[in-house]
Amino acid sequence: MGPDLRGATERRQQPWLTRFIRTSEKVLAEKDPVALTLAAQFPGLRMSNLGLSDIDAADLISYIQTQTSRLADGAQDAAVGSAGHQHHQH
Repeated sequence: MGPDLRGATERRQQPWLTRFIRTSEKVLAEKDPVALTLAAQFPGLRMSNLGLSDIDAADLISYIQTQTSRLADGAQDAAVGSAGHQHHQH
């Protein structure tokens, strides 16, 4: 449960993502508008502080970006496949 991470790297800049991944409680305490909106959309759900380093956070962001690209490529492949596929009636 929580926000869809697909496209998160397109919606948010890496410094913000890194801060939120590493110290979401501080970002919320600072009344960051994006963090407050997420908290309102998902009441009762808070990202735990996992004690990640900057490198760990960068790796996680890279993974999210890679998975987003993979899903987008799969959607494009599916669209091309369905457009090129014709049904023949016998």
